[in-house]
Amino acid sequence: MLFLLALSSGLEFSKLAVAEGIILSFGQVIWYLAIKRINLSKATAIITPAPAVAIGVAILLGEEFTVYHLVGFVLITIGTFMVSRIKSELKTA
Repeated sequence: MLFLLALSSGLEFSKLAVAEGIILSFGQVIWYLAIKRINLSKATAIITPAPAVAIGVAILLGEEFTVYHLVGFVLITIGTFMVSRIKSELKTA
């Protein structure tokens, strides 16, 4: 809906903004496919590496990387690996 409003207002989109929109859309498709196939709690845990990817992009763009970023990345990684090892039960309607 926001995209349609932006088009009607005459806004111009940079290549980076279009790429980000495509990536976010692709991520949403994967998210809903994951929820369909596995438990919601497991799907939520698997999607948590997104902040870690943001840290990587920030470093590439020259942002400062602090010990807090490192601790957060380690906690996200450990949690994701722990949850991904849990066997999903078959969902019933």
